Amino acid sequence: MRVGEEVPERRRSRHLMGDYKITSAQYNQLHEAQEGKCAICAYPPKAGHRLHVDHCHETGAVRGLLCAACNTRLAFFEQFGERAAEYLATHGQGNPLLRVATQP
Repeated sequence: MRVGEEVPERRRSRHLMGDYKITSAQYNQLHEAQEGKCAICAYPPKAGHRLHVDHCHETGAVRGLLCAACNTRLAFFEQFGERAAEYLATHGQGNPLLRVATQP
């Protein structure tokens, strides 16, 4: 390690505290409570990856740890969930413009 280079764990601790206001010990506690699995899909992260800290963007409150895929999907849902629900309500059985009226 070169002079002035930060140890990876120290950098991670700084990141957790700076971005989420949690310690490495708190992250590890969440990780253990979730048995190392995503809080949504219940799969472990891909090899060599960590679970992401999910948090409320309005309050900053930490909600849990998610895999990369669920973290991305949840962010999309938070931003476009209402529009997606409206779309499915209208187009869930197919595009209404393309539906063929059934004959009696």
